[in-house]
Amino acid sequence: MLVPKFVTPSYCGPLLLTLVVCVLLCAVPATAQEIGIVDQPSLTLDSLEGENEKELSIGTAFSLIPSSELSGSGGDVRALRTDVNLHYSIFSLAYGYSSYDWSSGTSMGPDGGSSNPWNSLHDVTLQARVLKGSYNDRWHYWVNAEATAAFEEIFPGALGAGFSGELAYDVWEGWMIGGLMRLTALNPLNQDLFADGELGVAVHVSQKHVRQALIALGLVEEKESTKDRYALRFAYSAMDRTYRLSPHSDFVRNGYVGIRRSKLAAYLDLDLDGGFHMILGPEYHFNRQYAVYGSTGSRRSTTDIASSGGGYIGLNWTY
Repeated sequence: MLVPKFVTPSYCGPLLLTLVVCVLLCAVPATAQEIGIVDQPSLTLDSLEGENEKELSIGTAFSLIPSSELSGSGGDVRALRTDVNLHYSIFSLAYGYSSYDWSSGTSMGPDGGSSNPWNSLHDVTLQARVLKGSYNDRWHYWVNAEATAAFEEIFPGALGAGFSGELAYDVWEGWMIGGLMRLTALNPLNQDLFADGELGVAVHVSQKHVRQALIALGLVEEKESTKDRYALRFAYSAMDRTYRLSPHSDFVRNGYVGIRRSKLAAYLDLDLDGGFHMILGPEYHFNRQYAVYGSTGSRRSTTDIASSGGGYIGLNWTY
């Protein structure tokens, strides 16, 4: 039985609300110049500029979530995530490392748990694009097959395979709205299949309007340019990812933890010289939860985490 844990009522409400807001934003008349869109995932973060698939792209990113209270646990937790990715032709390989800083006395789980349920989590994703195209020069889509591994200590941990897809629509030249969906079926756990997933939607603001705003703020000079170096987007996403805990864990040996969250964000893209591209912006994390499972896949406990602001910075290099 497939159990898509990420599809919950708490996610559907914010997603519908965000879709309405995005449509209203895109309904603003614009006379902006045409812009490119991404050739690879993810629509909510990658550069707006098209790229040559023959080129090798290397990227790294850092995101921080400050200390947040754990419901009923008597403590709080802070998380720092580092991502590294490689992209060439139709293939991409991504590695993520999340470190956790727990306050002393933190307790989780039915048995009181540990002040440090886990210190770090790792995930690896290999993707291959199986479909990419456009329709009427306004609709653009991608479909990718992917394999994942997520673990605390010993690779490969929780293995998964599935698909991810994106759909983008050029509403008015320069104003775009797009969506992302990812679904991965994990290895069998006690006769069930777990499922990880992600839902997302993003609005890309006209580059012309971004430039005009930066000029008004005195951050850039007003001059003619054949290429805009700035882009702005607003994004919403809901994610659920399951990790295999260490066989030496004092918390839940050989167990699993599901990391769930929703996120609202605004990102500014900057094209730099030398093939570098920078992305940075604030993020707001909410609907956060840690779901802990035993080694057979039976749920042991669920802990809610307080909403919190955060920040993201990324750097991509293409050559």
